[in-house]
Amino acid sequence: MASLRDEVITHRLAPDFFAEFCSGAVSENSMRVLRTSVYSQRRAMLLAVMRLAASNPVASGFAQDLDQAYGILSDLEHSAPETLESVIMHPSTGVWLVRAVRLLLGVGQDSDAPELSYLQSLAAAAAVRAGYACTITVPVIHRTVVLPTVGHVRLPAQARDQAELRNSAELTVLHLGPDIDPISFGRSAPNSSFIPTRHHHANRRGVDLFVEIDDNTPYREFSTPEPPFPLTATESAEWAGLLERAWDELTHWHLGYAEELAVGLHTIAPAPRTRNYAGSSSNSAFGAVALSPKTSEFHLAEVLVHELQHSKLNAVLELVPLHHGGPEDWWYAPWRPDPRPLTGLLHGIYAFVSVVEFWHNQRGHITDTGLAREGDFTFAYRRAQVRRAVDSLSDAMELTEFGDHLVSAASDRLAVTEAEAVPAELADIVRLMAQDHWVTWRLQHMRPDDDYVTGLADAWRNRKPAPPHVPSRMVPFWQSTPSTTRMALLKAKAVDPERFVTLKSTARDADVAFVAGNVDAARSEYLAWIRRDPTALCAWVGLAVSSADLVTAPEVLLSLYNRLHGRPDPLDLATWLGA
Repeated sequence: MASLRDEVITHRLAPDFFAEFCSGAVSENSMRVLRTSVYSQRRAMLLAVMRLAASNPVASGFAQDLDQAYGILSDLEHSAPETLESVIMHPSTGVWLVRAVRLLLGVGQDSDAPELSYLQSLAAAAAVRAGYACTITVPVIHRTVVLPTVGHVRLPAQARDQAELRNSAELTVLHLGPDIDPISFGRSAPNSSFIPTRHHHANRRGVDLFVEIDDNTPYREFSTPEPPFPLTATESAEWAGLLERAWDELTHWHLGYAEELAVGLHTIAPAPRTRNYAGSSSNSAFGAVALSPKTSEFHLAEVLVHELQHSKLNAVLELVPLHHGGPEDWWYAPWRPDPRPLTGLLHGIYAFVSVVEFWHNQRGHITDTGLAREGDFTFAYRRAQVRRAVDSLSDAMELTEFGDHLVSAASDRLAVTEAEAVPAELADIVRLMAQDHWVTWRLQHMRPDDDYVTGLADAWRNRKPAPPHVPSRMVPFWQSTPSTTRMALLKAKAVDPERFVTLKSTARDADVAFVAGNVDAARSEYLAWIRRDPTALCAWVGLAVSSADLVTAPEVLLSLYNRLHGRPDPLDLATWLGA
């Protein structure tokens, strides 16, 4: 194999690859095609880091160490290529590469020059695994020396910001300074100070999952370097048990997704319970998922399926354009509070259609009543969200042929699940939540034309017909919407009767009446709320959703009402506007 310094690799996709990709889970061979393409990209980025560093004053103090680390990696490409690939393909390496390139290009302010020395950690990790004899300086990050894919060492408080690592085939020694005893570890010298990388192996129905439980690398949450978050023995056992049960469900009911996870999932990064996010992935961390603890194996299985779709699509986007170049417009994504670029909307469609398929297959195989209700709700709600997003792109000129194929395939996959009905009450709740989200989003991000609102106000005062509609323009977060319990009440009504009762006791009368189906009472309460506070966006959302016809441009109604100091009846105003 050629050196890291001079090899250029190109990739060709098989004619049927993209059709398979759009259909959902892909074969082991196709996952390996994506992984190989990401590896090529990482190698190119590593070369870019070295070339940029050679002429960048920011890197001047690290030049010798960077050259040594790069030289070790180049040597190992010949003597231990699988080890090199494993280290380069670690998700933390991808995150660091992006941050290093941004730093050297002067893009953003979230990286510091010392982060460049993480290349020495990568080289040291590869050297330790390959038994490559060397002496190399490695960074101390949050009092920790991290060797990705190998393990980490927590250092005493007096340790400096660098350590010297001396490696041989049998022994690794960390020299921390003149007044600190060296730390030795390796085959011939186990040491409790050294904590090996944690792995989990699950096997069900002949399908193996080998995954790293990453609680120590600094880039495991895809952002600035984080200190280690070592799992306790109890936490480790809980994660292991949850993974075993999730893998059992995946291999039983979702074999295709299980098989691609077996090839594509590399690390799971547990986050503290206080983070409380479902799951996270990054376009720079192929095969990695960061997530807070899950309450059931079904939730974990869903998140793993969902996040791997993002990794797959990120890899494909480096090979195939899904939309035309140039400035991107912003789009409504029914699962997000913020406007999204087209790439983000496509990501959501591709990932969430897999979630819909997951619950379509899973919901009939859950014995716990509460979890079964939640599965039914998630299936129905995600299905409605994805359908709205897919339909919004049905005639989008911005899509390339590949992008159009992806959206069309998602629509076909949804249609299969739409043949299955859900209870009428659940369907009604999903409809109301979708409307609530849409109206809230428009009030937050769509700003009506000021001259248009002035013309409307003049026409209303003079009892004339409303002038022709002028579209609002996107101004992300130009208005903020205080939180309301309405959406939480609707979801609790669908999935958690006990929580529903608790929430009702503290919710506004308007929201309680709305969720109970007392539309007239809810509308009356929302109108009274608006009269007390004409700028209360939550009240305007409630009024719009509880009215007979959902307003198509609620931001215009809100702006016009507040322009008319005589405060007409909002429903009369909406009728006049033709909403």
